[in-house]
Amino acid sequence: MSKAMIHKSLIALLIIALMIPPTYFGGIALQILLAFVALMVSYEISTLINEDKPNYLQILITTVAMVFIYYVRNEWVFGCIIAWVMVLFVLDIIMKNDDAHFVAYTFLISMIVCIALRTVNNIYAIDENHNGFFVLLFICIATYFCDTGAYFFGSFYGKKKLAPNISPNKTWEGAIGGYFCGMIPSLIVGLVILNYLPKGLIIAASIFIPLISQFGDLSFSLIKRKFNKKDFGSFLPGHGGVLDRIDSLIFALILFQALMVIWGL
Repeated sequence: MSKAMIHKSLIALLIIALMIPPTYFGGIALQILLAFVALMVSYEISTLINEDKPNYLQILITTVAMVFIYYVRNEWVFGCIIAWVMVLFVLDIIMKNDDAHFVAYTFLISMIVCIALRTVNNIYAIDENHNGFFVLLFICIATYFCDTGAYFFGSFYGKKKLAPNISPNKTWEGAIGGYFCGMIPSLIVGLVILNYLPKGLIIAASIFIPLISQFGDLSFSLIKRKFNKKDFGSFLPGHGGVLDRIDSLIFALILFQALMVIWGL
């Protein structure tokens, strides 16, 4: 194993170690973590659109808007979204941009991240007698085992390119291998640990999360291609920015939210 891979693996372990306490205990610690994610995403949106030159007023406003949208009660969400759109157009006019990239991409990225963060809060509200940590663990297994499996299957067996214009290194062999690496372990863990949730939800999530998470990865890669960026940031050495680490997880959480609605949770 190369020094670069060892360094990347150590950073990954550190990230996992830092995530465990707030996600296990929930409460204020979890809300601080979610707010930090909103802050970092706001920063990465700003540097993405402004060619690596952060606009700190924009970052502040985006962070506040995201926290409001993912945290407020359901009946207030629609009003907050309308207000956010209006604020974005006002900021765009003030900054005298000559295109709609600022409004479009800031709204798109901030909203899908907000839905994902709201899903985290909803997961912890499913059942007061059970810790949302294990539901998040289940989703992360389906997502990141798929991601890791895709990397290794693609490295050893990859031949046919999946989407060369978006992500040249991804292959069909990697995508298929990664899918099963995410689906099988998550199904086993879900059925054993999450026995208080409907079995149909666990089976559906295990089947579809590894699939949708790969679409999430490709979707964010498409955005980076648009702006000629390799990574959204450099906050996590060897891993890029926060969005680079959670792009697949964002789509997985959104899908899980849809499944919770279908099953009436």
